[in-house]
Amino acid sequence: MAKKQKNMTRTNLQQTLDFGTTIEKIEQQKSPKYLFFMFLALLFCLPLPLGSNRPWAWAVMEIWIFIIAIIWLAEMCMAKAHFTQALKLSLPAIICWSLWLSIATIQFLPMPQELTTVLAPKLVTIQQQAGLGLANSMLPVSIDPYAALVEWFKGVAYLLIFIMTLLLVENRNRIKILAWTLASSGVVQAITGIVLIASNSSSQNSASGTFINPNHFANYLVMTMAVGIGLIISGVKERDKNRTVKQFFFKFLRLLFSYKTPLRIFLIVIVSAIILSHSRMGNTSLLISLTIAGLISMHSYKKCKGTIVLILVSFILIDLLLIGSWVGIDRVVERIETTKISQELRPQVAIDTINLIKDYWLTGSGMGSYSTIYPRYKSFISDKHFRHADNDYLEFLSETGILGLILLGIPILLSLKTAIKLQQKSQDPLIKGFAFTTTMATVAILIHATTDYNLHIPANTATFMVLLALPWVLWAKDSLT
Repeated sequence: MAKKQKNMTRTNLQQTLDFGTTIEKIEQQKSPKYLFFMFLALLFCLPLPLGSNRPWAWAVMEIWIFIIAIIWLAEMCMAKAHFTQALKLSLPAIICWSLWLSIATIQFLPMPQELTTVLAPKLVTIQQQAGLGLANSMLPVSIDPYAALVEWFKGVAYLLIFIMTLLLVENRNRIKILAWTLASSGVVQAITGIVLIASNSSSQNSASGTFINPNHFANYLVMTMAVGIGLIISGVKERDKNRTVKQFFFKFLRLLFSYKTPLRIFLIVIVSAIILSHSRMGNTSLLISLTIAGLISMHSYKKCKGTIVLILVSFILIDLLLIGSWVGIDRVVERIETTKISQELRPQVAIDTINLIKDYWLTGSGMGSYSTIYPRYKSFISDKHFRHADNDYLEFLSETGILGLILLGIPILLSLKTAIKLQQKSQDPLIKGFAFTTTMATVAILIHATTDYNLHIPANTATFMVLLALPWVLWAKDSLT
């Protein structure tokens, strides 16, 4: 009897070990490479057709990411793909964005007029003035249901881009390939902008690459520059032994002029293009985000702060000041100095938008409805048609209400918090480097959002979603293999 129990115990132990081995094998499996490269191709191509800020371009983006997601689900059903730890860790962010999409769904779906009256009384008044409220017992909350539906599809695509980053970027190599892809895309945009300016082929005096607006161009380049700096920082290793000043200096030179030399040249090209965009907030957000992220990064390194300081100072002194003085940073400074708020339309639009928000503070006027509703609140004479508020915070607040803005902002802050925490806690230089990337890009976006609508440009938003997903990938793989 004892022998039988012993055999049973051995069998159960073997089954347990086999099960553990199976789980380990599943966790070590990689999602199909072709899906990963399809995803990279999407990210690289997004800026090319005018920042994908045209209906046909963002439709291609949506179809492309939907196809990737459907194929991934099929691969998972065949046990060739699996859910990752990064996806599980990021569930709070995914839930918040899903709830935000639910609000957008409610906006374009017809509901009883009595309920619409409670949620958006001003909207019902407008509908009745147009003779629609009297004829229909069912009214949507959005003043432009079709625009809300269009934005809903975009929102789903952005969320899928975030999720597919968590599912497809599974190891060190894929993180580096992703980073080089984004950095290369930034270089292509920078060279395009510089060449068009140099050849006088551009209709504007400012570089804009394949984007229409130089501000959106500059914001995209700031994000790709953050990726490039993250690649350089990922090569910094902390060591215990003391070094002389000479050894320290040569270590720094080896870091900058090793295999990363092409990358350093790429970043100089990107900075030159940002300056040539003459974007006031683009250049301001670059300097501020680089400084803030740099201070956080320096605080996280205990044994090689000097190297980090030299790297960051080199970007400010060599790229922004030396190269900048050659390509025309003085014009950017002049634009900033001569800016008079009284002559700017943005503050007047902001005041009008705040009045709009007062009427739609709970549910918003509907995603994508700003260009439709704003003329009712416009308080000044201008022939310009305002499609956006030139302030992402005010526009999202006016379109989705206070709850929508909160649900949209929480995941961004969670990713930023995770990135900062990783820089402080992790000993892996790669994790520190790309946590820096997310920190810098997020700070830049949050600053630039006060005067522009970059988060309404598909190429910029999609790239930002990828960078927001990176901290969760890094957290799940604190010792990546």
